[in-house]
Amino acid sequence: MGVFSSLYDRIRYGGGGRGGHHVPKRRPITMRDRLLMSPFAKWNVYGKFPWKCLLHVLIVVLLVVQSLIVNNVVTGYMNTSQDTFKAVFLPDAAIENKMYYAKDVLEAVNNTVAQYYSFPEQAIDFYEYIYIDGGTEITPITLTIVSLCDDDDVLFDPNADRKNVKVHTQTKTYIQTEHSPLGPFNESVWQDQAFRVQRIQQQFVLRNINVNSFGPVQYIWSFSNIYDFWKSGGQVGIDFKADARVDSSSGLPPIVIFPILNCALILTALLSLILSSKHLFKNRQLYYEVKKRFECIPGKSMAQYPFQSWEAIPMRVKLKFFSYWNVFNIIGNICVIIAACLDLGENFGTLYIASYARQVLLGVAGAFSCFYLIRYLQYSQKCYMLIQVIEKS
Repeated sequence: MGVFSSLYDRIRYGGGGRGGHHVPKRRPITMRDRLLMSPFAKWNVYGKFPWKCLLHVLIVVLLVVQSLIVNNVVTGYMNTSQDTFKAVFLPDAAIENKMYYAKDVLEAVNNTVAQYYSFPEQAIDFYEYIYIDGGTEITPITLTIVSLCDDDDVLFDPNADRKNVKVHTQTKTYIQTEHSPLGPFNESVWQDQAFRVQRIQQQFVLRNINVNSFGPVQYIWSFSNIYDFWKSGGQVGIDFKADARVDSSSGLPPIVIFPILNCALILTALLSLILSSKHLFKNRQLYYEVKKRFECIPGKSMAQYPFQSWEAIPMRVKLKFFSYWNVFNIIGNICVIIAACLDLGENFGTLYIASYARQVLLGVAGAFSCFYLIRYLQYSQKCYMLIQVIEKS
């Protein structure tokens, strides 16, 4: 800040520097003090309350409260549910990623179908099927198979001419029901065709109600069970996913605390975003005013300045007019607003995005918000060196 402060003082006060001049305590705040003073010094001298600091503290508090509630109400339920579904719908060999034989895959696929049609009746918790068009027919499991085309037999024939061989894949979809659990396969057909298969995917859905301290919430769980045959030689890779979303047709009221927190986050982040954008705009005005005044200095007086022209001033000095912290704040506020809007839509069942995506976005927003609070330590003598290291890194 030394070169920058000296340069501004010479232009603003005619060459004496800030050491020989008294900064008047008056309103409106001077541009120099707006750029160099801490928020609390501005409050003390000009009575300008540090609203941005208050908003940032409030955003961090709201994010922490929401995270604690989510961890207490949602995360534990989601994690234990994931463990339950893996134990129920996947055999031990599939869970340990130790499947080497075609019959093991067939048994795993068959086991998933059998468990799907028996689990809701035998489970400790309350689970129910989703019926087609609200009728009595259970939504079946969808089986998708990606395999090599039949025309690619030459690929596996060592006596054929394979110089110009090309690999083509085909995708077929089948329905797995309680009476037809293997879809298009039986054991003999599967053993003959397994080497052609690239991927098998099973998809199905279930409903579940989670009763917690804030009220009951009904979720729809969407399951995807993928067997990847080309993941590694001679071994089948398993990727089991279970994603939950709030069931908007349940008739249950949303948990009130989450909409309140999300609306508060959106409002505070929006206000903080407006203030940061306004601050950047004022810094831009300040930049061009200093440039204009510098260019109006007579040529004979230029000798007393460290730079003889505006173009000669290093870019690192010019960038001091703009705060990097405001950029971090704007990015953080945008992330907060997006994450809160997505979560608000999820609470009312009108919008759905994978839960981990919301959590990542909310985590990024929290990181930026907490990181921005560090800027207020740069005005402390004890922390100044630390903040300078962070800024220059």
